[in-house]
Amino acid sequence: MSVQFDPHADFLACGMRDTSINVYNMDGGHLHKQINKPDPRENEIRDTGLLDVKYPVTSMRWIPDLSGEVGYDTLLASYANSNMKFWDISMANKDYEIDERDNLGIYSVDYSQIGDKIISGGADRSVRMYCNNTKKLINEMKGCVNNEILHHYNRIHCVKFGEDDNTAYSGGTDCVVSIHDTRQQKPVHNIEGPYIIGDTLDFKDNELLTGSYRSKNCIEIWDMRTFNRICSQNWDEINPKEGGQVVSAKFSNRKPGSVIAASKLTNEVKIFDREFTDTLATADGFKSMIYSMDQSHNGENIAVGTADGLVTVMEFH
Repeated sequence: MSVQFDPHADFLACGMRDTSINVYNMDGGHLHKQINKPDPRENEIRDTGLLDVKYPVTSMRWIPDLSGEVGYDTLLASYANSNMKFWDISMANKDYEIDERDNLGIYSVDYSQIGDKIISGGADRSVRMYCNNTKKLINEMKGCVNNEILHHYNRIHCVKFGEDDNTAYSGGTDCVVSIHDTRQQKPVHNIEGPYIIGDTLDFKDNELLTGSYRSKNCIEIWDMRTFNRICSQNWDEINPKEGGQVVSAKFSNRKPGSVIAASKLTNEVKIFDREFTDTLATADGFKSMIYSMDQSHNGENIAVGTADGLVTVMEFH
């Protein structure tokens, strides 16, 4: 399951394993729209060969809203096949579809800060950039070795634009985070170490946050001017080998400098201070593994999606 607040925190999109997307109205929590609604006859026709394969929703992004007006209804979703789809939430209709035919799974997508470009990453280890207006491919940054700068040699699970269209980050299961100049077809630098599975890259004020699928040093902050690690955090400082397997990590929008992370192993969400000297809050008690987590733009709400298909929304004060 993937969860994503819209720019105004009016709606919460929840991508499901059966390819459907449920959009909830945050004023009351009722279901607002359902996209790709499952066929109620699915169990009856599953064995006939007539049922299309259902690919899980792997990642979602609402188009950035620079106007300040409510009503930005475009939601971009990627799937565990070669497709990414643009949905008009107001009509629950598909606006457009991009098929990366050589890619067996798109695991992550992101919009640039002003929404004019899109990047994707997945199974084939390439980072692709598209023009949002034309939906045409602008650049493809493939795996390679250039001047000892190693690009990905395994699956990419997270892509993230920097603070401008010319910089992007990607991370995956090869323990490499690649830094891209999107005007080139090769990475310009990399960081070795972070083991990325999930939406665990975030960028703010020349600092890159990485969340790793491990217990020790599972959360790290890097200075992107020097590419050196500033600080790191174990999930459990008393027992460094316990907890972790971070599947989502973000700089807090509510409390500047603090970090929010979700653990798939202990089914916890923790909020750490900037220097990782204190755990500000912990949310636990989830009955199933945490798959995803997101925060609203103002940081007041945190949504957690779990393997049982449930979504929990918490207030952060």
